Amino acid sequence: MSQVSLFRKWRSQAFGDLVGQEAVTRTLRNVLSGGSPARAYLFCGPRGTGKTSTARIFAKALCCESPQGLEPCNACSICREIAVGSCMDVFEIDAASNTQVDKIRDFIVDKVHFAPARAKFKVYIIDEVHKLSTSSFNALLKTLEEPPPHVVFVLATTHPHEVLPTIVSRCQRYDFRAFSLRELETHLLHVASSEKLGLDADGAQTLARAAQGSMRDALVLLEQAHQFCGDQINVASLTEMLGLLPQETLAEWVDALKSGQAATLLDAVESMHRNGQDFVRVIDLWVDHLRLLMVAKVQGEGGAIAELTESYRSSLLAQAAGLHLSQVLAWLRAAIELHGAVREGQSPRVALELCLVSLCGASGAPSLEILARQLQELREQISSGQAGAAPTSPAPAGVAAPVEAARLPEPSRPAAAPFKAPDLSRAAAEPPARPEPARPAAPLGAPEPFQLPPHLAHRRGEEAAPSPRPRSEPFAEPPARREERPPQAERAPEKARSADPAPVGNAQDKQFWPSFLEQVRQRDKRLLAVLNDARFKGVQDNQLTVTLPATHTWHRDKLVEGRVLLEEVLATMLQSKVQFNVMADGDQVNPPQDQEHESLVSKAKGLFGGVIVTAAKDRAE
Repeated sequence: MSQVSLFRKWRSQAFGDLVGQEAVTRTLRNVLSGGSPARAYLFCGPRGTGKTSTARIFAKALCCESPQGLEPCNACSICREIAVGSCMDVFEIDAASNTQVDKIRDFIVDKVHFAPARAKFKVYIIDEVHKLSTSSFNALLKTLEEPPPHVVFVLATTHPHEVLPTIVSRCQRYDFRAFSLRELETHLLHVASSEKLGLDADGAQTLARAAQGSMRDALVLLEQAHQFCGDQINVASLTEMLGLLPQETLAEWVDALKSGQAATLLDAVESMHRNGQDFVRVIDLWVDHLRLLMVAKVQGEGGAIAELTESYRSSLLAQAAGLHLSQVLAWLRAAIELHGAVREGQSPRVALELCLVSLCGASGAPSLEILARQLQELREQISSGQAGAAPTSPAPAGVAAPVEAARLPEPSRPAAAPFKAPDLSRAAAEPPARPEPARPAAPLGAPEPFQLPPHLAHRRGEEAAPSPRPRSEPFAEPPARREERPPQAERAPEKARSADPAPVGNAQDKQFWPSFLEQVRQRDKRLLAVLNDARFKGVQDNQLTVTLPATHTWHRDKLVEGRVLLEEVLATMLQSKVQFNVMADGDQVNPPQDQEHESLVSKAKGLFGGVIVTAAKDRAE
């Protein structure tokens, strides 16, 4: 292998070298064949999907001196300069390092109007464009909307939702998709074969699954595997290098969950802790394995497991055959909740142990399908008169079988005693005993009625049930217990305590103001909020006075507006008419109506004399 990193050495240099992204490649080729490219393009997609490589290929195709159809020649001076990043007409800017508006003005805005030096177009490639500040976006906005005819912008980002909508609306958007597992495996095998590396299909799939759809990550992992394993790369070495769990270990976890062996799972977690395993990655692998197990249970050999290796696919199918779908779904839901809890900051090891032990405890519970089937069988047996027969379907492991209905034996009765004539003299002296009322016979197998024990019966005011007596002795009903109740006069305070508290009738009482606020709260909560800022001064000469700071003019206006309601509450509490006054630093605030009336009266007295106005007011009244 050369000293250049694999992801740089195997970077695509033409549209034909791009892996996947057929939609993007086809559209860009049509743009080149039309001869009139747009002024701005936006390349979006996950990391390692070829956004920057495609932008360079597109720039070379636009500026190439001798293009090969719609492909750049990669042999002319311009193509070679663009490949190494030294072309004077193609500018590649890292927006993460140049977020300031001054740099954007210096690189783009101030120089965009100059014609290209050698090429046909000036191409600006702005990588990670979402890192630009708002001021930089605004400075670039007008240039993107009306650029010179010789300028083409290519913006690349992994977070298109963070780009301003005004920028996105001025660009043609191209979405790059993540690579599939099969595409990554094929390209890794091709690179390994070209670099003379021994990589089998299982190893290529292990690297592809670890790359998570990124071609750059896959090539970096391949280079790391070559340095770790040498020229021969196998699955065991890759598992050790990446810190993964072997497929056999995950299968053992499934078997332990199925049989409820919590101790085995805890031993496995302890072993991983001693080996320095990353529990976050272990949880990710556990979630992915359960997902594949669900797919294998539902779709069989199709779906997502069709791309897996033969050994892994057969292992998943064998595990799924011995499980019910409800079990797999319950395990997968618990694993997803575990993943979210770890992301929120919980201890990965403790959360994993808790999840596994909880699933082992619930593994013995019957599924809903088994319970429904057993219930249907019992209904059929009852309808056919065979309720005592056991159900035909076997009970699941850890679940007790239904209790077989059996007829209880008849209770043994004592022999009848010889007849003895009653003593009539004693019967005449004592009143006859009241016979015990007959109770309806309980159905066969019904539980006994619940009775409180004698030491708890007094807590509910009930009489303890009398102890059973032998049949030979006559039953005498105990005398009725007459509840001793206090006279009506003595029970009055208790009734008063249970009822709502009576209104406070004394304004000097300490509870007057809290009671007044409570009554106001029941009538108008907004007025209560204003009263909370007021200070109670007292009641004097049938006037209740509160004070407010001089700056609380809005509060005073609201209290004046609600004066009628407040005086109604005061009249109810004090049983007399009381006027509500608001003082602002010692000055009384009257309602607007009173102020207006007094002002008119004073003006009328000054103009016409007070006698006429007073008489007119008396007639109006």
